[in-house]
Amino acid sequence: MRILIIGPSWVGDTVISQSLLEIISSHYDSVDIDVLSPGWTLDIYKRMKQVSDIILLPFKHGDFKFNQRADFGRRLKSKGYDQAIVLPNSLKSSFIPLFAKIPRRTGWIGEMRYFFINDIRKLNKLNYPRMVDRFVALAASKDEELPHKIPYPSLVIDHKNINTFSSRYGLRSHTPTITLCPGAEFGPS
Repeated sequence: MRILIIGPSWVGDTVISQSLLEIISSHYDSVDIDVLSPGWTLDIYKRMKQVSDIILLPFKHGDFKFNQRADFGRRLKSKGYDQAIVLPNSLKSSFIPLFAKIPRRTGWIGEMRYFFINDIRKLNKLNYPRMVDRFVALAASKDEELPHKIPYPSLVIDHKNINTFSSRYGLRSHTPTITLCPGAEFGPS
């Protein structure tokens, strides 16, 4: 099985998308999961052991560029994906899987994507209140319930990078450290 994930544009959503990748990995004996992602999320996906290949999305956030997205999708056709899971709800995020001729294209209805997504889901926010619930639900068939326990994200640690960073900024790696990453798409952060 070969799956292409159209990754989210936001760092927090990127981190929680690993729960989806973990669920997908547990469903198959053998699966290759590639991720198409904007540049600012690539390093996060590099730390996810479930990811086979990371493909840089060559478009700026918000760029429509239909023809260029169609051409890019056609170039991905040779990878032979069986399924695409489209995490963003935008119309433009659904173009590339269609033009890559991926037979099963899974995603939420979003911006009127009926033609582009053929395994389309209607979002019930009561059933899927959190973004992680929405992502994980796309790994299952339409009638399947969410797993009772959704795995927490678990990124691969780069010890060399930690040592370099700690030395540069005078941090002691043997003491507990907390890192804050403030910011939110909506609401208080």
